[in-house]
Amino acid sequence: MAKALRIIGKGAKWLSIGIVGLLLIILLGGNIYRIWGQSQIEPPGRMVSVGTHKMHINCVGSGSPTVIFDTGLGGTSASWTNVLEEARDVTRLCAFDRTGNGWSELGPGPINAASRIADLEKLLEAADEPGPYILTGWSLGGGLSWLYAQNKPEQVVGLILVDGVPPNIADLANATGDNEPLPGWFASLSTMGLRPALFSLMGMSGQEPFISPGLIDEMAAIRDMQSDFESMDDLGDLPLILFTHDRGTVLGGWTDEIDGMWQDAQQEMAGLSTQSQLIVAPSNHQDMPFEQAGMIADAIRKLVDAHRTAGEVEAEMPPS
Repeated sequence: MAKALRIIGKGAKWLSIGIVGLLLIILLGGNIYRIWGQSQIEPPGRMVSVGTHKMHINCVGSGSPTVIFDTGLGGTSASWTNVLEEARDVTRLCAFDRTGNGWSELGPGPINAASRIADLEKLLEAADEPGPYILTGWSLGGGLSWLYAQNKPEQVVGLILVDGVPPNIADLANATGDNEPLPGWFASLSTMGLRPALFSLMGMSGQEPFISPGLIDEMAAIRDMQSDFESMDDLGDLPLILFTHDRGTVLGGWTDEIDGMWQDAQQEMAGLSTQSQLIVAPSNHQDMPFEQAGMIADAIRKLVDAHRTAGEVEAEMPPS
């Protein structure tokens, strides 16, 4: 019996050593992935100082107004590669990475809508990319673009939301049961350099070239930003085009009932501008910028032409 217990004990010991070794390999691999991703993949655009850190902005084309692209949670400026190719002959196009995302460096201070808006304004000024602007935002970037337009109306002449988060995103997230804050031990990994490994395990890289170093920080702040989106308000006669998905999910725990609430919220957002169009795109939430680059480029052409000719965006609201 004692001999059997010693054998079992030795087996457990070696099993534990094996598990620890495997975790070390995974964590090391994650950091190699991070180093390779950020240091070896050259940024396609420019690194511009905003005072406390540098941010990445990638611009193509020429003309006015300038279209500014903001991405979703976990995305990078590379999310817009297909759209930039489709619309580069229309006007000036600039895709940027929020602080800590993509090629942009981590920065000081809190992460909330106000800080994101301030960062973008500093970046556009430092990069010498003058307005007026048409803001195009996907998911989280859609809500931030809306708030930028709402707070800086003198700078913005149009807004395109690609399945952008609605003002009631907190209610939708709570309904999924998947809106709990990140545990402290998970957020603390930001100081240990272990975040990329966890996200590699979670499969969050998607179609992006690498995992952003500030993704965990933005995820930790997402509940605070959800409350910021509650202040999304009337845009007056600002031209607005919204795309919404026709299939798939947005968050874990998504159901048909919650998706109906999302679609209702998109309709309500369209009603917050007297010049709006709501388009149901044949795509899911996660892949829309990749799959529907042509539709997004057409929306850009429409708003650019409307601005240049002082025209109006025809309201084409689909039946509810």
